Amino acid sequence: MHKLPFSVLAALAAGAAGAQEAARPDPSHPKAKLPVQNRSPFADYRPFADPEPRRGGAPMKFPVAPTLLLAGIEERLVFVRPASIPGTELMAAYESSRRWHVFHERYAFCVCRKAAAGVRYRGQDEQLCDGSVVVREPGETHWNTFVAKPAEFKMLFVEPSLVGEAARELGQPGSFHFPPAAISNDPYLFRMLYQLCASIEVKRGGLEQQSLFAATLVALARHTERKAKVPEAICSKPGVERAKAYLRERFNETVSLDELASVSGLSRFRLVHAFTKEVGLSPHAYQVHVRVERARALLLQRMSPATVAASMGFSDQSHFTRHFKRIMHVTPAQYASMGE
Repeated sequence: MHKLPFSVLAALAAGAAGAQEAARPDPSHPKAKLPVQNRSPFADYRPFADPEPRRGGAPMKFPVAPTLLLAGIEERLVFVRPASIPGTELMAAYESSRRWHVFHERYAFCVCRKAAAGVRYRGQDEQLCDGSVVVREPGETHWNTFVAKPAEFKMLFVEPSLVGEAARELGQPGSFHFPPAAISNDPYLFRMLYQLCASIEVKRGGLEQQSLFAATLVALARHTERKAKVPEAICSKPGVERAKAYLRERFNETVSLDELASVSGLSRFRLVHAFTKEVGLSPHAYQVHVRVERARALLLQRMSPATVAASMGFSDQSHFTRHFKRIMHVTPAQYASMGE
């Protein structure tokens, strides 16, 4: 392979940057028109043809798509496999300018914090912008037709058996099937999926991740081609009360969602939906509030924040301080010193 002279590489980089400045779309608008970069040095490059076999049945060979040459920008990828949700894997991408071409054997749920790109999926072209949620099903392939700016997104891969289990618990036979178009009009789904992926990425507690996972699948169920029956809170109040009592009793212990569902007598998805609707907090958030309230009483007894953190079940003092300040709006030390 011949190496291109530096002057040629520099010209390509300048051309890519110039094309972006020439027609920069507003990706925050859900109906933003994201033009193909006609002035880009890659404008005449056709990275992918339609995935149809050639005559004689020989498969098409797809060349590797070029990455935009953007000075000072380097892609970073993170992979996490959470122990609390077996069968899932998170990929977080930062400053990604590559043209992805991916085959999926698992469900893939992608939340785009920053994006301006074209995608071809199931024979249809779509445009992604900031705030888009993308769903890909097993056995499908998708690829970028253009990339207008570096993207930041988180993609959760889920084994089909987990999605099938959720579908059955929500009263839908088989599994979930989604329309091919990206979802750009559901802020609640975006928030749930983003919080779930962020919780996995920074490796927070198991109950938090499991609760967010259940809430996310319930939110996704509203967008299936055959609408799933989202669980109602009717007749769920006794189960929610049992779950609340269990969390108060074991406030400083690690409690799993399966364990909580067993105590409540409700399925995991019904429990999370009914609990959040009844209490206004997820099961994990409720347990954190109980811990903070009981920690407050110990701080007034002049116990040190480090001792309180350990006795309340927090992983460390910084974890305790973060949650205490979020709820009480002051640090544990500030709270203890007030009113003296």
